[in-house]
Amino acid sequence: MINCASKYVFLLLLSLIMSPTLLTAQEEPTPKENATPESVGKAELIISGTLYDDGIRLENVALILKDDGAVIGETYSDENGKFKVTMKLDKILTLHFSMAEYEDKIVEIDTRNVPNDNRKYDFTYKGWRVDMFQSALDVDYSSLKKPVAIVVYNPAEDGFSTDKKYERSVRPSRERLIKAVYDALDQKDIDSEDAFDDYMLAVKDGDLYLKEGDYESALMQYEAAKGILPNETYPGKQIQKTMALMQANSSIDEQYAAHLTAADAAFDSKEWATAQTSYEFAHDVKPKIQYPMDQMDIIRKKIADEKLLLSQMKEKEKQATYDAFITSADSLMALAKYSESKTKYKNALGVFAKKEYPKTKMNEIDLLISKNEKAEGAYLSLLANANKFLSNKEYEKAKESYSQALGIKPNDELPKAKLIEIDGLLAGLAALKAKELEMSANKEAALQAKYDGLILSADALMVDKVYDKAKADYQSAVLLKSTEVYPQNQIKLINSTLAELEGVDKQFDKLMASGLKNQSTKKLELAKSDYQAALNLKPNEKAPQDAITKIDGILAASAAALAAKQKATDDTYDGFVADGDALMALEKYTDAELAYKQALTVKSNEEYPKTQIAIIQDKLGVIAAATAASEKEAKELAIKEQKYNALITKADQLYKTGSYPVAKTTYKEALVVFTGKAYPMSQISDIDAKLALLAADQAASAKAEAALKAKEGEYQSILVKADAAFTSKDFVKARLEYQNAQKVFADKPYPANQIKKIGAIELAEKQKIEQAALLLAQQAENKEKFDALVIAGDNLVSKGELQKGKYKYEAALKLVAGDQVVIKKMRGVTEKMEAERKLAEFHSKNDTEFNKQLAEDYPNGLNETKKAGGKTTTRIVIVGSGRGDEYKKEVYSYGAVFYFKNGKKIDETTFRRETK
Repeated sequence: MINCASKYVFLLLLSLIMSPTLLTAQEEPTPKENATPESVGKAELIISGTLYDDGIRLENVALILKDDGAVIGETYSDENGKFKVTMKLDKILTLHFSMAEYEDKIVEIDTRNVPNDNRKYDFTYKGWRVDMFQSALDVDYSSLKKPVAIVVYNPAEDGFSTDKKYERSVRPSRERLIKAVYDALDQKDIDSEDAFDDYMLAVKDGDLYLKEGDYESALMQYEAAKGILPNETYPGKQIQKTMALMQANSSIDEQYAAHLTAADAAFDSKEWATAQTSYEFAHDVKPKIQYPMDQMDIIRKKIADEKLLLSQMKEKEKQATYDAFITSADSLMALAKYSESKTKYKNALGVFAKKEYPKTKMNEIDLLISKNEKAEGAYLSLLANANKFLSNKEYEKAKESYSQALGIKPNDELPKAKLIEIDGLLAGLAALKAKELEMSANKEAALQAKYDGLILSADALMVDKVYDKAKADYQSAVLLKSTEVYPQNQIKLINSTLAELEGVDKQFDKLMASGLKNQSTKKLELAKSDYQAALNLKPNEKAPQDAITKIDGILAASAAALAAKQKATDDTYDGFVADGDALMALEKYTDAELAYKQALTVKSNEEYPKTQIAIIQDKLGVIAAATAASEKEAKELAIKEQKYNALITKADQLYKTGSYPVAKTTYKEALVVFTGKAYPMSQISDIDAKLALLAADQAASAKAEAALKAKEGEYQSILVKADAAFTSKDFVKARLEYQNAQKVFADKPYPANQIKKIGAIELAEKQKIEQAALLLAQQAENKEKFDALVIAGDNLVSKGELQKGKYKYEAALKLVAGDQVVIKKMRGVTEKMEAERKLAEFHSKNDTEFNKQLAEDYPNGLNETKKAGGKTTTRIVIVGSGRGDEYKKEVYSYGAVFYFKNGKKIDETTFRRETK
């Protein structure tokens, strides 16, 4: 037995809760697989340790992790008491240690405040040593209702440790609890010793009463001893022996028959424990008869069968629970409710941990969730790119991105609406471009016709040699198409022809005059053409060159002014259009329409703003219609959902109460409201299966009941004849009829019991003789073993091996109970052991360096008397077992006498008793 003080020190070494080693991510890193910048911050805290009960490792202690009271994880300690728990960061969690017959313990774990740049590796916090306390101890455990420790992140260590401030606050209550627990354990040890003393006293009294022939009192004492120490076999054997002696005083046959009757009645009533006890009594009376032993074998089989049936029923219930979880999980998964579905699969695994299907489905869900998360990221990225392309009027790129986004989420309305909008914009642009091409073609055709007319007229005039008018038409044609070479060449030909006909000077003057005229009428291009022709006739003349230079300056200035004016107009127009496009992209259609109308005030003939306004008006009409339809549809949907939910609630209630047909009808009504809903369809399938099973069970039960009733009638008829023969002691006929009854019902115990009773009655006399001989032989054998055990015990005691000697005496008393010589020997051994125990305890508590030094200084003891002044001192040193005690007697001349032991005052009686 470990005393309270030593246990207290032991527990302080272990710590009430834990004495963990602080480990940081840097000291013992557990790198995350494929660590990337994105994965930093996903580190976890891993806690591990060992669970104990008073130094003994505890297996199957539940470790339950909770977040705000909700269970988020559960594991168990292994056969060596080891455990490991993994938890996420950025939470305040509680870890509960729980086991039947032990008090729960709670540790609060704060995983917040970990810097992001320190999250590349997992944090490990291992070496926890957790002591569990037995609930049966008489101890106030109220202090365990709050956390025994708080674990926090320690920035100084870059790891996790206990909160020292909290630890100091709970230390007083922790130490009080430790002392109370181990005081209770010590008391339990003392109670165990007291119980053994009570047990031995009851056995001694029982043996004494048995020897005196007071069987009732002996039986009472043995039963009391068995109640004190249930695991001891001796009282049970003595009870059987006492009952056998009690029965020996009456007729063996009567005792056997009485026990057998009681056993058979209990057997027929399926009271197996009572029947087995009575058969054991019957067997004790007549050990040679096989019937009670066979019945006990049957009872053991029946008990095993009932346990198996109960186990099968529990297994069936577990299977039903598992199937329900799986059905629910499958339905939720079909509805893409992955988190709820995964929870159901986890529940199914809690019923059957080794089933592969839920594990496979959970992995599948994890892949789907991961895939959905990736798809969501890709979807949002495509949407952002598409919106950017749309704002930049890159419609084809925007359309491609919206189409890809729609491929990821086919039912999403946003990309659908945007694609419709882009198609409208592209259609408008295409129509505008077509119209511009048409207008350009018409303009070009008109220009060509006018040009062709001028050329035709000029050519005719050339034929008629009307050179001045021909030249005018050619010049008009050049103004229409300045890049055409033919009219320009014709003009040169006319100029050269006129120069030949009229002379160079006359033609030069004529050209200069024409140039001056055209210049004065602002026909600058024609004027320049005349001056150029004049310059061609006289290249060295300065006048035409100056005129050309002046005209070039005027044309350049005019072109710049026109370009500036056109640019201002274009910029204003483009600004309004850009505003309209931006507002269109933001779906602010009313504001966009106003911007396009402002663009038309700048360029009223432009088609693009008109097209956009038409698109906006169409969209506003569609939106208005859609809004009205959506409101109506939402109202109708709300009514349908309310009706559907009410039907499902009603159907679920009917399903729970077993009203399957009505529940099935109600689920069908729900399907009428929302066709194709998975849950009611699943419930209907389940109900159909249950109804089919019930119908099959009822049909089979009815058929079996009819067959059983017919067999029962035949069986009872045979038993009437068999019982009549048994009563009249015609055992041959009775045995035959009972065997016929067994052919009808092979598992009915009564015919077999009666057949065995017949055999028992027939063998009773023979058994009586054999029993007497067996009893004598057993007694002789027991006496021989008894003597050998006593001799062995004496030898061990003489060698000082008291505990082993005591075991031998106890074994001898189990063979020959009540032997006073052995009882006296065992009592003496017990007293010696107790004295040694008390002496050892005394030494452990009282031995000091002073006592040890006395033993070294005076190995043979000391007795001396000295006189000094008015005092006489007698000093006695007594040495034993490596320890010395100093006694003093001081006698003063005035008559006073004082006594001391190891420096402390004692009375005269104690002094004389301990020094004699």
